[in-house]
Amino acid sequence: MNRIIGISVGVIFLSTIALTILPTWFSKPVDYNADVKPILNKHCMSCHGGVKKAGDVSFLFEHELVKPGKSGRIPVVRGDAEASEMIRRILTDDPEEKMPKNAPSLNPDEIAILKQWINEGAAWETHWAYRRIEKPDVPSLGAVSNLFGLLPSKAQKWANNEIDKFILQKLTEQGLPFSPEASRATLIRRVSLDLTGLPPTEKQVHDFEQDTSERAYETLVDQLLASPAYGERWAAMWMDLARYADTKGYESDGGRTMWPYRDYVIKSFNQDKPFDRFTIEQLAGDLLGKNNEGFPLEENLIATGFHRNTMTNNEGGTNDEEFRVAAQIDRVNTTWEVWQGTTFNCIQCHSHPYDPIPHDDYYKYMAFFNNSRDEDVWDEWPKLRFYKGADSARVARLKQWIRKYDPAQLPEKTQFIRVLEPKINAHNFIQGDASTSLLISYYGIKDKGNARISQVNLTNAGSVVVRLTTKAPNAILTLHLDRLDGPVLTTVRVPARDTVLVAPISPATGKHDVFLSLKSTTSPQEWVRIDWVSFQKMLPGSDQPDYTRILSDYSTILTRPAESIPVIWEGKGDFARKTHVFIRGNWMVKGAEVKPDVPTLLGPLPPGLPRNRLGLAQWLVSRENPLTGRVIVNRFWEQLFGGHCRNAGRFWFTGR
Repeated sequence: MNRIIGISVGVIFLSTIALTILPTWFSKPVDYNADVKPILNKHCMSCHGGVKKAGDVSFLFEHELVKPGKSGRIPVVRGDAEASEMIRRILTDDPEEKMPKNAPSLNPDEIAILKQWINEGAAWETHWAYRRIEKPDVPSLGAVSNLFGLLPSKAQKWANNEIDKFILQKLTEQGLPFSPEASRATLIRRVSLDLTGLPPTEKQVHDFEQDTSERAYETLVDQLLASPAYGERWAAMWMDLARYADTKGYESDGGRTMWPYRDYVIKSFNQDKPFDRFTIEQLAGDLLGKNNEGFPLEENLIATGFHRNTMTNNEGGTNDEEFRVAAQIDRVNTTWEVWQGTTFNCIQCHSHPYDPIPHDDYYKYMAFFNNSRDEDVWDEWPKLRFYKGADSARVARLKQWIRKYDPAQLPEKTQFIRVLEPKINAHNFIQGDASTSLLISYYGIKDKGNARISQVNLTNAGSVVVRLTTKAPNAILTLHLDRLDGPVLTTVRVPARDTVLVAPISPATGKHDVFLSLKSTTSPQEWVRIDWVSFQKMLPGSDQPDYTRILSDYSTILTRPAESIPVIWEGKGDFARKTHVFIRGNWMVKGAEVKPDVPTLLGPLPPGLPRNRLGLAQWLVSRENPLTGRVIVNRFWEQLFGGHCRNAGRFWFTGR
């Protein structure tokens, strides 16, 4: 009896407090994100945002909001709506001054919200998606009807986990009933289709219906997660995000070997790989830890195929640099779309129309990707090569030789054998006499032809490795130092076939222009095609009896075709590029040079992270990044129940 009286007194006390607080709810402060920002986006941003700043007025950044416009008046005077030029323009009857210009007027409710917001101090808030993720309080199921949880209720029995409690809270707010538990046959069909994309078999349905244990459902889920079909079903979603294709794209749409990347994604899902590792491997697998030969792990390199799904243009007359840049732009936009749920491509030409992200931030972000060695060439180098049979034996023999005579060379020679980097692609040659471009990306030269390779670092270089092909017999290629008639670096006889030549060169230090010339008197009209050239250290052990055989092995390994997949490889040293702002997004009109960085809206990049793709990937999955967790959870939730955000790619200011 005393317990009942105590509970009754408690209920009356809490009810009194609720009635005391309740009236303040009706005069709550205006919320910038929920109430004000939608009005600004709807009526103002098209003329006063990142793209256009009519009258030098913008509502995109907080500091611009309170800065005088072209008229000298301040759009928003904090604490005084009547003195604010924005309110005056909204209320005026003068058609020359009334805002929005040539558009429907704001309704009374919208005007009242703006006035109240300004009078309350025009508080500026960070968009909800850009706020640090914090663990929310789980809703309580207690209510007056069940004496605040002391008496059991149907709702309490229905909610089996914390997510159920959030759902139940919303159902209660909307006055909606909760659904009863589905039949066993319906449950297994739903979960099987969701997890594997396949309907259950008759036996699976029968076994589940007969399993009366408390863990029957959990056991079923574990079985489905262990199925290979689980990885295949969810890999399909991810490969769409990765713009996966087995062709190059554009008009010819030639074939491309990308299936190892597909298998990597399936394997990652089936292994339940942590998402941060999954992200880092795809964006920066080439920059992760190396094996005992100083080369990245194969799986990590294959993972970088994510960003080699960009298109390659092999159409005649196209510019390789233009489409190399197009690939970098695609990588920037895709990374933002997939991990940040934000449309970033508009910032290529101007500041974001709705988010406080300035134009320059786009190119600072692009600088993370701009050193990748792919250059829109026909063969899509760099590729990770896989050697088999006799070629695998040659590779093993070459590595054993290097370990014996100069182990320090093993990492760089292993790297070149596996990805053919670093090298100078022939489309970078400056053409001279009797020269042309062949297959868009390659350099063609005839008898008495010549070309220049600009500023080659010859320090420590003892050999030149060059891929070429011709039908011309007895052709002789000569490399000169600094000028066409300068000192001879090397002279080689070109075989009348497709081959990779390895030839010694005279020692030199520093950077020099290297000139090449061709003598082909037997077939002066026959082209010699050069694909690429690489200046390297000479293979060690040149004084040993089997050296000629080792050189032949090296040449044969590089000449013979091998299974391969396009991968990302970072250009360093002389192969690193400068990144500039593109004025109005035009790659041919370059502005200021920028360094790799993340948008100030979400930054800064934490101290200690490298300013490369590895640092970027680590930042994306760090605790400090507010978007990645929200976006990725939304993507998976969307596959099962529909997204929390109406559009998975709109976590910016207009997203809801």
